Order: sequence, then structure tokens, then C-alpha cells
Amino acid sequence: MTEGRTDHAFLGDPHYAALAKHYASHPIAVYTGAGVSWAQDVRYGLRGWTDFLHRILVGHAGPDSPAVAEFDRRAEEEWGDDPWQMADWVAQRCGPKAFQEQIAAVVQREENFQRRWKQLSGRFLRSAPTLNAVSAFCGQLLGVVEGTRSPTYRVGPNPRVRAVITSNYDPFLEAASSTMFIQPLLKPVGAVGSHAGRIDQIPVFHIHGYVPFPETEPEAEERPIQPLVDPVLTSADYASAWQADDVYCPTMGPQIHVLRHYTALFIGFSFRDDWVNGLLRRLSEERETRMQSHRLYHYALMHTDDVAARGDHLRQELGVRTIALNSFDELPLLLGDLYRRGLAHDCGDERIEMPVVEKRTGDRTGQYADLSPDECWDILYACRNRAVPGTRRTREED
Repeated sequence: MTEGRTDHAFLGDPHYAALAKHYASHPIAVYTGAGVSWAQDVRYGLRGWTDFLHRILVGHAGPDSPAVAEFDRRAEEEWGDDPWQMADWVAQRCGPKAFQEQIAAVVQREENFQRRWKQLSGRFLRSAPTLNAVSAFCGQLLGVVEGTRSPTYRVGPNPRVRAVITSNYDPFLEAASSTMFIQPLLKPVGAVGSHAGRIDQIPVFHIHGYVPFPETEPEAEERPIQPLVDPVLTSADYASAWQADDVYCPTMGPQIHVLRHYTALFIGFSFRDDWVNGLLRRLSEERETRMQSHRLYHYALMHTDDVAARGDHLRQELGVRTIALNSFDELPLLLGDLYRRGLAHDCGDERIEMPVVEKRTGDRTGQYADLSPDECWDILYACRNRAVPGTRRTREED
């Protein structure tokens, strides 16, 4: 993951340099969009808005339905600039109850999850490098476990990531983190009845609704989880969810607090959502009025073509600086480089001393493993159930 960094243009981007400087000294938030739920293999994840709505309609009406054929035609010819009209049309064909049921069915389909432990399918994770990289970015190595067949590590939340805001309904990020690290680092904040989690876990605010993990326990029907916000897809859903005058609104409250006080890194977000854009615009105007001596910017990882077309507008109107990627395949390397720079800021030229702990008790053995920032990132990215292939060397504690 760390090879060939000098070949990537983003390393010379002044916006990336500004983000890296800020990340080294200040905590940030991560704001994820549909691109994080994308997988290279079409069997897994969600491949954008049109694909999501297509799957909902197929699940309701069948693949050979005339409605599906009409949807495919109109999606290409009419609805490219009006995603909410597309969702309204599908919702009308399904009916309210069936529409909500199909949303859950598409997210929870068996291909996406390993039924045990609420983990993401391993095949899905191998096909989703962005999801893998964001999960790794939210982690931190805390120790090396002694007495295991493969090198195994204790992992905790990355203290530089204070929150994740997501417009996605799915729990794929939380499930990917569980697959990689076993110990839940991320806690979904999206439903009444959700487990409160630990204070040190990173909250994931599902501002547009939340579809929970597929339930595997026999008594699941006896303890339903009620979403704070049902999945927000149609124009009516948006009007209902975005209650700007309600301080307790679960759509508005987390965003306003996080985006007001933290620099956010947008990943997999297209900025086609006028509701989010409007909030960013108002907060940008607020900062200009109240904090003229300290201008807080957000950052977005976007394809080069999108940066050329919209970069100036996003910076001037929304306070979002864009960082251009030639391909989204570069995204794991960028997050890895950013993560490494944060660790290098902490330890300088020194290698990081990682305590070795006993497998059974978790007690320290008195040994340490010496790891470089590059190695820490590579381990986090490669972790599956806290273990990675390879060897390690330890030394006695001084």
C-alpha cells in the first residue's frame, strides 16, 4: 500500500498539503457518500443512486416488469439531473410500505454480510478498496498479541477521527470495521434502541436514515429497532427530515455541530445533494462573518474531471477545497499517506514502540515490537479478524 507514492499527483496538490498539515495537529471528521458503499464486483454493495433504485424496483416488480424497462429508459434520458424525481417515481410504483421493505432488502441481502458477528462478507471487502481504506483510517494499533498463529494486533479507534457523518443508509462501514478488527471501533447512531456503545468509539451519524444489520438472533422480532429517521430518498422524505428549525432533528443536529467545529474530509460524495450543499453554504457564510481571522475549510476527494468542472464553485460557495484523483484506485494510497503523516508527526524519525500482550489475559509481556508509520498503515489495511500474514520481531523492554 505504501509503494510508489511519489508517482501520484495529489502529493503535489496544495490542498492536500493543507489537509495533511491540519490532520497532523487537529482531529477531523469524515463525511462519506455513496462511493464508499461501492464494490468492484456488482454482486456486492451499492453502485450509486440509479442502481439502488433499480434494485428496489426489480425486487418489487420483478426483472422483466415493464416498469423496470421504463425506469431504465427514463433514468438515462430524463432523470440524470433530478435524482429525487427518480426516487418519487419508484416509490409511487411500489407503494410506501413495499418501498421501505425493499430498501432494507437491498441493503441486507445475503451477499453483503456474513451472518455471524454482523460482519461484512469477506468477498465484498476484497472488492471494495475504498471501504477497506476508510475502515483502516478509523483504526489505531494498540498492541501486538503474543502466541497466535498469524501476527495479530489489538486495535482501537483513531483519536484523530472524532466522528463520521454519512448520507448512506447501510451499515457497511461498521460491518467492514468488525470484519477487520473484531472489536467494534464504530457505533452507528441512527436508531432508537441501538446499543449506546463505548465512549471511545467513533460515532457514525446516519443522517438520511439507517438500515440495521440483518438480525440473526431468534428473539429479534421481540425487540424491534425503530429508526430515528426512515431512509430518506424521495422529495417528501427530504422535506420531512431536514427540519432546520428543530434543534433536536437527527438529520440537522449532528451535521451542524460537526461541520461547524471540525474540518471534514468528504469521501465518495458527489455534492449533488442540494440539501447538504445548502447547509454547507450557510455554514461557510457563518464562518466568514464570525471567524474572519481563521477560515475553516473542508476537503473533498474527487475525480480530476469533477475538480476541473466544479472545484472553484465548491471552494468559493461551500468552503470545500477539492483534492484531485486521477482514479479512485488512488484513494487507499492517499488515506494511507495521510495516516502515515499523522503518525510521523507524533514520533518524528523514531519507530513506534508497540507493546506485546498475552493472548489470553491481555497483559503486557515486557516486550515491544518496533513499527514504522508505513507498517502501521499496511497492517491496519490488511487486517482481517485482527490478524495479517507475515512475521514480526520483538525486543526486550529496556
